[in-house]
Amino acid sequence: MEVGAKDALRNMEAMSQRRPTKSSKDAHDQAGAGKTETPKSARQQETARKIVRSALKLFLRDGFAETSMDAIARESRASKASIYSRFASKNELFRAVLLEVCHD
Repeated sequence: MEVGAKDALRNMEAMSQRRPTKSSKDAHDQAGAGKTETPKSARQQETARKIVRSALKLFLRDGFAETSMDAIARESRASKASIYSRFASKNELFRAVLLEVCHD
């Protein structure tokens, strides 16, 4: 694995260990309602992040052509339906991975 790829993977792993911060509105809503469940949009965002991180790991290890959507589903512990509801194709998922790596 190239040095740049290792750095990208380390950055993605570090991101996965960060806890999302709550806005004051979220904290207020949660305290007032006594909810312990994560809001749906936050769960959806976390699922998308897991899919992107898993795809990055597999793309770096196996290459784009050898990485299947089935493998990404297994690695991310998400269903293929969940992946395809967020990313129309493997190419679109790869684009999201690149944007995530470049964004950091």
